[in-house]
Amino acid sequence: MAEFAPERVVVENNNLASVLAAANAVKSGTTEKWQAEQQAAIKEAGSGGTPVSCQMAMAAMGTVLYGGILPEAIVISGVISAGAVCGVDYVMNGSVDPKNVIAAYWSGALTRYTGFESTVLINAGSSAIVSYLDGKNPFLYGTIGGLGGAIGYGVGNKLIEPILGEVVNPMWKSLQWEDIGYGISQPYRLSPVPGIVGAAGGGVAGEVFNVVVDPSTPANNKNGAAK
Repeated sequence: MAEFAPERVVVENNNLASVLAAANAVKSGTTEKWQAEQQAAIKEAGSGGTPVSCQMAMAAMGTVLYGGILPEAIVISGVISAGAVCGVDYVMNGSVDPKNVIAAYWSGALTRYTGFESTVLINAGSSAIVSYLDGKNPFLYGTIGGLGGAIGYGVGNKLIEPILGEVVNPMWKSLQWEDIGYGISQPYRLSPVPGIVGAAGGGVAGEVFNVVVDPSTPANNKNGAAK
């Protein structure tokens, strides 16, 4: 069937041309109006101004596809970060911006094994990119995102995870071995719960800060959205 595809396209194009020609004969300017409408639709779809623009669709598709390629720990970190942002935005703003969720996923994934400085820089860059796409001030929102990343890192990695780790993994400070049978031992496996809860808590704390200080939120925006 594939070899007949070009002929089919030609026939369909000829049919469309015939219809447009007939319509144009009845009402002058019909063809030009149709062409202008199609060009406007294509431009709008690629501009990011539609509910699901081409860029958004590609970003979402790439995020889903890479989920099957990236290591499990990185994917989990990204999902936790995206979930935290989605939940906080919905509770505090009453809506969720897909761009923020996708950016949060990749921020969480990229900062899975990074330190404080890298976490701050990645969150700042992510916020700056999203704000630029929204037509806002990328420097302002990049700064807010960086500070939110710093707060999230401190709450999650320096507060929640260590405290919970002492309770859930009391033997983490000393190397322990567990017997798995047949005379074979392996290092004692630590529970991932402290890391998961810490990532979620840090994500929530950072996003709450972002929303609270965001000048374009309904609570802070009295005279129009910030630029």
